[in-house]
Amino acid sequence: MPSVQPSAHESLVVDSGLPKYYDAAVAIPSPGFETLARTARENHVFLSLGIIEKEGGTPYYTAFLLDRDVTLLYEYRKSQLIPTAAERLIWGRGSGDGLIVADTAIGKVGGLICWENYMPTARLALCHKGIENSVGPNADDLPSWIAKCSTSRKKAAVSSSTQINSANDRKPDGTAWTANDGGSRVIGPLGTFLAEPVWDNEEIVYAELRMGELTEAKMDFSFDPVGSHSRPGVFWN
Repeated sequence: MPSVQPSAHESLVVDSGLPKYYDAAVAIPSPGFETLARTARENHVFLSLGIIEKEGGTPYYTAFLLDRDVTLLYEYRKSQLIPTAAERLIWGRGSGDGLIVADTAIGKVGGLICWENYMPTARLALCHKGIENSVGPNADDLPSWIAKCSTSRKKAAVSSSTQINSANDRKPDGTAWTANDGGSRVIGPLGTFLAEPVWDNEEIVYAELRMGELTEAKMDFSFDPVGSHSRPGVFWN
């Protein structure tokens, strides 16, 4: 029988390492996800995390929130909005019903993933849902990202967690990944750092969230996006 040669598309998928990437992703539920849930349960903490989720044959950029008794408060797939950059080639999008702000014992928690924070209408949607603590897992360590986090204030305290890729991290073919210098930080609703960015180091970032600053930020004559400055009759006609 004649041999069957892989198509150019099949070769591209295999050579890119995508099968290994997919195999390493986390299904919800799964033993890997239960390991994360056990961490929240044993430490009696809320756990918000950005992961690569898999379902069927499709990977998703996903952020989830577990409460202290490991109830899944939301599971948000980034691509439920519009995938950015190369994400349009690989990652799937969901139904659009995952953009949730959860009312918790530590305030109303939600967030967007990475460059979704550049989308004004996505941020406004969270404002209308009453967000107080915005969590933003991302892979951007550029100065413009810090500026974006700062301008996303007035609605919430912003926690931006950024991954670190060291020069020793390797692709499947042995070549090095482009280094990512980190920069995880916490910014208060007044636009000031509650925890300064952490660069080039794995570290736990601690900050005290002063919820009273949320009201102060909206009443200091500067900006309340869904209050006195909303003007739906002007902006939505």
